[in-house]
Amino acid sequence: MATLQQIVTEKKSAAGMVAKIGAAFYVMWGILHIYVGILVLSKLLAHGLPVGTDAGRSVMYFWLVILVGVQAILVSIFLNWRNSHAGYWINAWTSIVGDLGLVVFMMIPGNLSFAQGISGPVLCAPALVCSTYALASARAIKKQRS
Repeated sequence: MATLQQIVTEKKSAAGMVAKIGAAFYVMWGILHIYVGILVLSKLLAHGLPVGTDAGRSVMYFWLVILVGVQAILVSIFLNWRNSHAGYWINAWTSIVGDLGLVVFMMIPGNLSFAQGISGPVLCAPALVCSTYALASARAIKKQRS
């Protein structure tokens, strides 16, 4: 029969594994954003810096898409991988708000098709579910110990 310490250790190990799976999905979400940002920026900048406010905004937007991708990857590697509360909230809010903006401002008005825009939310959903489960499991384990 397993002791309480063994059960707690197994649950903690499982929560850590699920946190790592969530972190891996956030890394993929970040890579997707870096890829899209570089792809579009390279097209926008193919003939030099574009002139005009709208063109400048487009360049700035995709520059920020790249930075959000880098941020998601770094937070995943250094925080989500360790099941950190701070990492959880940083990547959860960044990905949820970012993908919500994509849906509301790009997909619903028809500026981006469903097929073109769904990959971000598809990567965000399991990242969020796994990270939430891992954090909740870690919290439950701490309550059991006290």
